[in-house]
Amino acid sequence: MSNRVYVGTYGKYNAGSIAGAWFDLEDYADREDFIADCLKFHSDESDPELMFQDWECELSGDYISESYVDPDLWQFLDLEDYERKLVVIYSEIADISLSMKELIEQANERCAGVHDSHMHFVIEYLENMGFDFDALSACCVAIDYERTWRDLSADYCCVRVNGRNYYFRSH
Repeated sequence: MSNRVYVGTYGKYNAGSIAGAWFDLEDYADREDFIADCLKFHSDESDPELMFQDWECELSGDYISESYVDPDLWQFLDLEDYERKLVVIYSEIADISLSMKELIEQANERCAGVHDSHMHFVIEYLENMGFDFDALSACCVAIDYERTWRDLSADYCCVRVNGRNYYFRSH
């Protein structure tokens, strides 16, 4: 998905026109460059008041609105592909009041892994806790991975994307 905004002006809108253009946010180094290009596009008005009439954004949240584009959105746009994907997925479950900086930090800090199944997550979790699977199998004891996941789900949440599970600590 692209991150773009359809930009018109309040003056044109009040005159009955939605004339404007789509601007791809990734074409700009920062918000200032984006705004400067929008103002240049609308230079047919003496003092254009920009109106963001429509937008497409990978992120869930209020980072773009009719009269606002978060200047910190470019922090997200500058991320490497994997980290960017992680932030997009985390934004689906995160508190929508988070700043961009907080969203990026929490996505990275709370990510507990990407696995094909809950069983694989539970195995990694138990291994990280120092669990000795060899000793357990010598005692002929089996682990109920689904129940263990249900117990862990009080502290972890899972988002499934394209057949993969992304696990995040809840707090």
